[in-house]
Amino acid sequence: MHPESFLKAEGWADAAREPLCSDMSPRVYTRLRKEGRDHTAILVRMPRDDSPDALIGHLYGDMLYLNAHFRAHGIRVPEIYAADPENALALIEDFGDLTLDKALAAGAIGKAEAYTRAAQALRAFHDVPFPEEKTAAFRLRVYERSHIRKALAYFPQWVLPEIIRGQSITGTSAKTPLIQNSSSPRRREPFQNNLPKDPRLRGDDDSFIKDYTAEWADAWEEVFRARESGACRALLHVDFFPGNLALLPDGEIGILDYQGALEGPTAYDLVNLAADARRMPDPGVESVVRGAYAPHPDVLEDWAPLAAEFHARVAGQCLKIAAETGQTRYLAFVPCALAHLRRDLESDPRLAPVMRFLQRNAFSL
Repeated sequence: MHPESFLKAEGWADAAREPLCSDMSPRVYTRLRKEGRDHTAILVRMPRDDSPDALIGHLYGDMLYLNAHFRAHGIRVPEIYAADPENALALIEDFGDLTLDKALAAGAIGKAEAYTRAAQALRAFHDVPFPEEKTAAFRLRVYERSHIRKALAYFPQWVLPEIIRGQSITGTSAKTPLIQNSSSPRRREPFQNNLPKDPRLRGDDDSFIKDYTAEWADAWEEVFRARESGACRALLHVDFFPGNLALLPDGEIGILDYQGALEGPTAYDLVNLAADARRMPDPGVESVVRGAYAPHPDVLEDWAPLAAEFHARVAGQCLKIAAETGQTRYLAFVPCALAHLRRDLESDPRLAPVMRFLQRNAFSL
């Protein structure tokens, strides 16, 4: 069914349309306003799950299944008014534009209150049981075998080459951009001229990256072996930060972008919220989140290793997205992620294998 046919069948064909900002996913959102309706709605268009454009973590079938699961357990995720699985279309509840990060920026809510409420919402989210039903349309993935864990390789593949090339990873200077000509997708673009003569650079073939990626993986494997046997588990959101939390008119916190939920270590979501890679480290925020969530001590044992993994992945992912898609706004997050990573590595001796890798190869963050 064409989107227009879908909207006509649902009574929204003559609605005014407002395209909404895109994110890292292949989804397209359009706000619908119609005279005589007491509410707006959002049209969601996604690739079919069998399409080559579909991405794990952003699948249509997962969205439908997890929406029903979370709503059945009292979690405020947008209601799905209508769905067309054949064409990956959905008409969903509009949570508005006031996310928690925008409310913070506008001074509409104080930092302590915002993060207290976010942590309480996360605690309720983690209280939701794992889905038990096994269907052809849904399979709960496990964090340790997920696309998120695999993306840890983006750090040696994208961040380390910039350190070797002598770049200052700021992502903010228009005169000396980290990535030039980044509008061309699916290729590593040239970087600044007058690069240092580092022996690890062998022309432009980047073959040295393979060696570092293997060493990096070995270092992290030591960390994983020391940590994961006793990890506390929960149904994770995996991107729980103020930008995915809506401050609703009735005072509740609405949760967005939940379709990538995984089974994994509870501390991962806490790290996402309290040590957000998009913001510089703020010990005050961490204190508020820990106090409001009141995690079991075993959860806190996982904090530093998961934080380091998260921040390293995000730094690499932001560089990768900027180079491949031209969305250079993500470069602004790289200094924040690296500042967190430095702090993480210094805070826990279990991360010594990663620190040794960086020191052995003379990488300074």
